[in-house]
Amino acid sequence: MSLANTSVAQTDKPWFGIKTPDARAQQSSQYRRSYAKPAFPPLSLRLAADEDSYGDISGEDIHRTLADIIDITVANRPPGEKFWGRIAGSAAELATAEYMA
Repeated sequence: MSLANTSVAQTDKPWFGIKTPDARAQQSSQYRRSYAKPAFPPLSLRLAADEDSYGDISGEDIHRTLADIIDITVANRPPGEKFWGRIAGSAAELATAEYMA
């Protein structure tokens, strides 16, 4: 008996309780669609004004501070150095601490 002549029927039915690859792909695709376009509006994560002690912090301020810290780190990178960054005791770590103080 030759295996080349044997035909195997492909179905979407589970095989010994395990979903076929096509069935799993369809389910996965359905999950991705529901994640990309949820059936509910975005949730508000804001607290009431009298309870929110972080209300004056903005994303733009955080981004600007992070960009400044990255600039300090890159400016203090020795040429050809494998390990660099805000490593404890390094010039970049000290300069960052002074910037944040």
